[in-house]
Amino acid sequence: MTWQDISTAPKDGSKVILAKIIPASEDREASVWWSCMGHWRDETPLSGTGGKIRRSAAWTDGMDNLGAPTHWMPVPDPASPQQEGDTP
Repeated sequence: MTWQDISTAPKDGSKVILAKIIPASEDREASVWWSCMGHWRDETPLSGTGGKIRRSAAWTDGMDNLGAPTHWMPVPDPASPQQEGDTP
């Protein structure tokens, strides 16, 4: 799997791996500033307030809005359990 531009990430609530990647420059290699599992959260209007927004649409890890992720990748399938006799 490779990192994909955040503009191509699904915004349907699917869990993905998000990252803030600092691009390479003349004096340094590209680096991952942070990464975590997260998902897109649509804005949530407050009921009875004439459409005022309770929560803005944002990338979130379920606890906090995340800064501005630049890349994403799908969450890999869980590894299958090692069977007795298998070599690691």
